[in-house]
Amino acid sequence: MEIKVTKEHIKNGVPDSSKKCAVALALKETLGSDYTVGVFPYDDEEEINCYYFAIDKNGKTINNEIVSNDEKVNEFINEFDNIELTANPEFNKLELEPFEFDVEFHE
Repeated sequence: MEIKVTKEHIKNGVPDSSKKCAVALALKETLGSDYTVGVFPYDDEEEINCYYFAIDKNGKTINNEIVSNDEKVNEFINEFDNIELTANPEFNKLELEPFEFDVEFHE
């Protein structure tokens, strides 16, 4: 499944928020309103700067461990989350570029 993170997702996204970051907003938009999406750091000693997507449908967990090994996604999330640490977070958010990535999702 192709996920498109747009300028709108970046503008409306909340840094360091698992359910409101730009990637989570893009996943939710693609999947639809029945889904709840969270993006979390993947806690594995072998994987550094890696994230997983937790996806629920109507309150029921569908897939809790879709791991992103896509460097674009991982770099974007790291950069997006660190925007809060800058002097002008809203301006710096808009400097991030939209991108696309693929994710395997099976209900």
